[in-house]
Amino acid sequence: MAKQPTWGECLHYTLKYKDTWRNGGGRKSAITYSGYFTDFQGDSFPVTRITPPLMTRLCVELETQGRTNATINRFISAVSTVLKFCVDEQLIKLDVPRFQRRREAETMRKWFTKDQVKLICKEAEETWQREDLSDIVLFAALTGMRQGEILKLQVKNVDFITNNVHVGTKPTDTTKNGTYRAIPIHPELEHMLVNRTTDAHPNSLVFGNDWKNKNGSPDKDVLLRAFKNVINNSRVSLRSEEGYCFHSLRHSFGTWHFASGSKPRQVMDLMGHKNIVTTLIYGKATDEGKREAINNLAY
Repeated sequence: MAKQPTWGECLHYTLKYKDTWRNGGGRKSAITYSGYFTDFQGDSFPVTRITPPLMTRLCVELETQGRTNATINRFISAVSTVLKFCVDEQLIKLDVPRFQRRREAETMRKWFTKDQVKLICKEAEETWQREDLSDIVLFAALTGMRQGEILKLQVKNVDFITNNVHVGTKPTDTTKNGTYRAIPIHPELEHMLVNRTTDAHPNSLVFGNDWKNKNGSPDKDVLLRAFKNVINNSRVSLRSEEGYCFHSLRHSFGTWHFASGSKPRQVMDLMGHKNIVTTLIYGKATDEGKREAINNLAY
């Protein structure tokens, strides 16, 4: 790489060698958000000239294009990631500046009730003849695992001896936050998991092989399309346009736990959060929780 490396060189290197940008669903987002900088400044822009004032101006430009603060923050994060990765790889010598993030408006995290999850599973099986979709929906709701974690889950990580699902058991199998956690197997999942793991190779995917693209590779978008069809076009009537999505199953897991009285630290461990503040978002009183609190009030 040249002594005065360019943005294009650093971006290309990061996309080629950074694991979370090279593989999986993170690559698409990385290309999108880092691409905003390329659109503004071009590939040949020297990375030494990427300064806080420049980034502030680019953020304002994104704002005028109608981009949300969340999108702008992801753009900032993408630029910072490229610079920090290339510094760590000793490709450039640079004190990476701290770019000012924007305050994101707090949004309601959509979650499903237990009855709604049951209805989604029923619709998947009876209307769409997709037992595989019903299985993964129930599993997501009763484990709180992220979509990517579920699609990568291997048979050997379903442990009926300790009755746990092990998430992130080795460096190549870590979670989004690079941590390990054990999630107890809910009784409602036992029969389905036994069927999916009995006589299967330890390295086989528990769910991932159900959701393949035309090239035969597991593809989260295949799952998302199937899930969207069910919630948009059936009795479920939980429109994706209103914010309901597959990740809402994870939100449901956290919300249900707080509503049932689980301790914040327990929920944090089960969901694999690094920061308790993230976990406490799920602790905001739900209607169900409010009713329970009123009913429990001594008089």
